[in-house]
Amino acid sequence: MFNPQIAFPSRLPGAPVETYSGTGFRGSGVLDKRAPPGAPLNDAFSLTFDTPGMYPYVSLFSRQIMQGLVIVEPANATGLPSQADVDAQAQAEMAHMLARVDAARAQAQGVRREPGPNNTSILHVRAGARDEVEELGAEVLDFFPKDLTVRAGDTVVWGSTFFHTATFVPTPPIPDLFIERHQDAGPPMLLLNPLAFAPAKPAAVFDPAQHFNSGLIGPFGGGSFTWALTFERPGTFEYVCVFHHEFGMKGTVTVQAR
Repeated sequence: MFNPQIAFPSRLPGAPVETYSGTGFRGSGVLDKRAPPGAPLNDAFSLTFDTPGMYPYVSLFSRQIMQGLVIVEPANATGLPSQADVDAQAQAEMAHMLARVDAARAQAQGVRREPGPNNTSILHVRAGARDEVEELGAEVLDFFPKDLTVRAGDTVVWGSTFFHTATFVPTPPIPDLFIERHQDAGPPMLLLNPLAFAPAKPAAVFDPAQHFNSGLIGPFGGGSFTWALTFERPGTFEYVCVFHHEFGMKGTVTVQAR
């Protein structure tokens, strides 16, 4: 089940703004430009700080790389930055991170290939790319290479150092991450959808009529960092990362006759 403290905001959209003095839990829930069916839009979060101090915060999805700090000065303090100063600082930090993203993208180009059995090849695809030069990493949400061409009998190995999937969906739509279950009291339960989270390899080689899924690969899934699939049937086959496809994390494998 998805932890409701991560999924749902501590203040429902439209309710009075919460205050924070350094104790207790406050959270935005999942911020999204899309509203689930029957639920209010939750795309912004406000919090009023009423006590001077330093308040660190994190994204509960990416706590290793998304961290911030709110510094609250006394109400009579002077010389504080204006909103224009804050915006300029944000733009400078974003430009720095985007440059690191570009560097990670450049480093991830190319295809690693090694000999396989019976004159086939094993080809490696990166699911995501990271720049680890500084303390906080920069992650590119894409496949490298994005479009791969192989020959019948070849095997593709996807590897991840973040949290991604390689998911082949025979019929749209792409599976939702969670299955909602109503409760008489409290928020709905959000069950992890096995079509998204669970590995699925119903045949020894890829069959476009069936659902194939790596499941969550990378250090946050408690499972494997890699997933392999052998292709025999010629054609072009699309796949996605179910977590990041809306950011453009989609790829293709084109299989040519041997």
